[in-house]
This record gives sequence, structure tokens and C-alpha cells, in this order.
Amino acid sequence: MHRTNTTTQTSFPLPGSNSVTFDFSTLDQILITIPRTSNWNVPPHWHSDPLTNLAPSPESDPSEKVHSPSDTDPGHNASSSSTHTCHHLLAKSGTLQVSWWREPRTGASTFGTKDYYFQPPKYWTTWSRDSLVKQPTDLSVTLFVREDLYRNICSATLDAGRFPELDTTPLWLKAVFRVLRLVGVEGRLVNWCLYVQIQAMKRQFGYWEYHGGINALRWWQWSHPWDIGNHPAWTVRLQYRSQRLFSKAVQGGYYWLGRGLGMKGDYREYNPRYEQR
Repeated sequence: MHRTNTTTQTSFPLPGSNSVTFDFSTLDQILITIPRTSNWNVPPHWHSDPLTNLAPSPESDPSEKVHSPSDTDPGHNASSSSTHTCHHLLAKSGTLQVSWWREPRTGASTFGTKDYYFQPPKYWTTWSRDSLVKQPTDLSVTLFVREDLYRNICSATLDAGRFPELDTTPLWLKAVFRVLRLVGVEGRLVNWCLYVQIQAMKRQFGYWEYHGGINALRWWQWSHPWDIGNHPAWTVRLQYRSQRLFSKAVQGGYYWLGRGLGMKGDYREYNPRYEQR
């Protein structure tokens, strides 16, 4: 069995309690719709690459497709992470909540239906539908970013049930799936494999999720209760740098674990940019 070819598919409705729909009708402008009953959100993450302006200028026709500079470069690698940094969110309906921070005890949140330009890449950022609104509605936003990562994630999510029988899945893992199927718990391993796959994809495209860190600031406050408000600068630096180190270490581990399970970070079956080269 092979992976489903989704290179020509434009709409990806992902079901479940975290339901969300991704629409890729316009190149590098992803229309994301979060139902009012959904808990879907973008987890805290950061990018290691510089911002790339994929947003149309005020004078341009918003119906035109927006191409990044690398689309005209015939030598561009479809797996390159150089242009995959989130640049710009446009809230079209509903109430958007965006939070960002760089160091502990710093940062801010913004709410409303408006444009939001992301902070520099080294900032942690998370966004979602504002769950505190008394009469919530569906949130519809346009995310200006290269679509490669999101196409891979959406396609892998819809393909998750095929993973136990894929030609690339190791024979020993297929045997484990069959045993678990007999006792009715195969789905747990499918969900875990999907998580590994998504982490591998995010690592491939330089999308680093929060995976913890050394909480040096809290440790200082616990050990110096008489000096809580005067923590040394090194505690903040250590906490900040450890969070990034943990992100890369954890996702790097998942990437190589996924390789051992027959996974990749980017698939020709999912990414239409392979067809354009």
C-alpha cells in the first residue's frame, strides 16, 4: 500500500475534537477555519529562519496568487526550510488570540479581527480562537507562509490509518499493529506514530515546538525566597537557551526515530512543489 497522492487536493478537513479545515486554493496563503466547538490551536513554537514576506502589498490584488522568491529558482530544494517561517496572519472572521514571548515574564497577547504580523523568528508564538468570548463563532484566518509543511501534516493526518499497511512500514512494526488489532488497541499506536511523523515533519522545515526546558528562574525563586524580584540575568538566559536546545533535541530524536520506522520529513506524494520542478 502507498501513501495517498494529495498534490492536487486543496481542502483538508481534519476531524475530531480538534477539528480544523485547511484550504490551499491560493499558493502560500492557507485559509484555516476553526469551528467554534473545536479546541484546535497552534502550540508554542519558534522558527530558526528569517522572515520571508509572502503577504501581498496594499496595492496588489488580494485574489492574485503570491509566490515566494524561491518559486522562480529552478534549483530550489522543496525541503528547504529557508522560507517556511510564518509571516502574517489575517483574521477574516471570529476572534483571534495571539501570544508571543522571548524570555520568561516577557511577552504579550493580542485579540480581535485584524492583521497580525509575527514577531522575529526567535520569539515563541502561539495562536488560536479566543475561547473566552461569551458567544464564540468559527474563526477563519489566512496564514501567509509556504504551504509545504502544512500540506505534509494534513495529508499524513488523513493517511494515518494507512500507516500500518504502507510498503515503507517495517515488517516487525506491521506485526505489532496486527497483534494490537486483535485486542482493539491498534489506534493508540497509530496515534503515537502520527505524532512521531508530525514532529519529524516540523523538524524538517525548521518549525520548533516547545518541549520544556530548565526552569532556572523558578529554581532561583525557590532557593532565594528573600530575593525573588532580583534574579540574576543568567537564570533567564539559561531558561531561554535550554528551551531551544530541548526543542531541537526532542524533535531531532523524533526525526531519527521516524526514519527508523519508515518515515520521512517531506513526501513527494503530499508536496506539489515536487511536480513543479
